[in-house]
Amino acid sequence: MMLMTPGPVSVSQKILDAVASPVIFHRAEDFAVLYQEVSQGLTEQFRGSDKHISLLFSGSGTLANEIILSSIFHENDKVLVVSNGDYGERIAKILMMHEVPMLHIQLEWYSIIDPMLIREQLQTEGITAVAMVALETSTGMVNPVKEIGQLIGEYQDQKITFFVDAVSAFGSEDIDVTRDNISYITSVPNKALEGLSGISFACVNLEDYESRALLVKPQSFYMDLSKYIEFSREFYTPTTPSISNFLPLKLSVELLAEETIEQRRLRYEKLRDYLIQGFSKYGFLPIIPESKYRAAAVVAFQVPSEVDADALRKYLYQNGIVVWSPKHYLYRQTIRVMIISVMGTVRQSHIDQLFELVQTYSNPK
Repeated sequence: MMLMTPGPVSVSQKILDAVASPVIFHRAEDFAVLYQEVSQGLTEQFRGSDKHISLLFSGSGTLANEIILSSIFHENDKVLVVSNGDYGERIAKILMMHEVPMLHIQLEWYSIIDPMLIREQLQTEGITAVAMVALETSTGMVNPVKEIGQLIGEYQDQKITFFVDAVSAFGSEDIDVTRDNISYITSVPNKALEGLSGISFACVNLEDYESRALLVKPQSFYMDLSKYIEFSREFYTPTTPSISNFLPLKLSVELLAEETIEQRRLRYEKLRDYLIQGFSKYGFLPIIPESKYRAAAVVAFQVPSEVDADALRKYLYQNGIVVWSPKHYLYRQTIRVMIISVMGTVRQSHIDQLFELVQTYSNPK
């Protein structure tokens, strides 16, 4: 079965073999060594400095987001959330549940985020933080994190905290926490890092954290960021982690460092463009028309009116290819969507197989 979904993704045999390694004790020295290697490797790939530390959590990207969002913001904040898809809106929902004051600019899905819109709010609304998604998985749209981060850097006297959900972006898009003034960034292994699900992580700017730590009362025992930071100083976790996923994660980080993010992005872009070109013959066109806003590895296609999207998805699944045809779209009444990813072990031969199946489905003998 080949997963052409935006996570989880199909992984290499090397990663699968690493899962079979002996289980180690999470309070022993060998685990501390493993944790340190993974943490430092992630920080390097985030382009962090000695001000940054990467923390590991046992759970999905949403868990990592909620740990950060609930642990660093408080009742005296005013967080500017700008969203143009499902996962940006999820950030706002988490903040709302934790009663953090915010200003939510909720754009239509597939809308381009204009950094000047952020500038206007920073100048007039008393904003203390900005929160957004780097790559909106629900649409395949890349958002201007670099431009907004550099804009935030112009307001250093306001000490704006910048939170970025890079769950789908890390490993393929241009992410640099130092250059882009990112205070907190989250991601997972089971997307462009080409690893396994079950772990999430965050890269934290310790200077920003220390300026906020005493202002926030913990809202949860398990999701208390301060505990993760405290235990990470000795390279441990506060509770029992998903131990069997640590060695595969270490290998995923090493493989990314070996290939480099830039080369992985180029690999994805070639596959993405091949997919778009070939799929257009069957009437499947990318919903995002401008290539500069399309993710390197995730494409949202508009399904032709004559095609039953769900029936096609089931047919592909029965023949060994898994794609995502989401049902939670705001545009579900007018636009039917199929999201296809080229992350993981997807190769051109798999895309050719996809084309053949679509051809057979469209013209059965």
